[in-house]
Amino acid sequence: MITRGFDRDLIRHVLGYLPDPKRGAPDQDTLTITAQVLPLAGSAEQAWSWYQTQALPSFGALTAEELVKQGRLDAVKRYLSRVEIGGFA
Repeated sequence: MITRGFDRDLIRHVLGYLPDPKRGAPDQDTLTITAQVLPLAGSAEQAWSWYQTQALPSFGALTAEELVKQGRLDAVKRYLSRVEIGGFA
């Protein structure tokens, strides 16, 4: 797992909050999105929760986690960029 450039607390939190140890450590894409949403979420715990559970209306109510698993990382990054500048989700 590549963790260079990510906040240590975020990495520690994400690693500590994996619900199923069989899943292993989060991959680079998971950390990328979780780190991008952290300033919007307010805490690592809330960022991780958002990543796993928040249905995104723009994507047919899929979560960021589901989209990343589908290989749609860039779409999630663009979505978050719009939200960061005050755009509607």
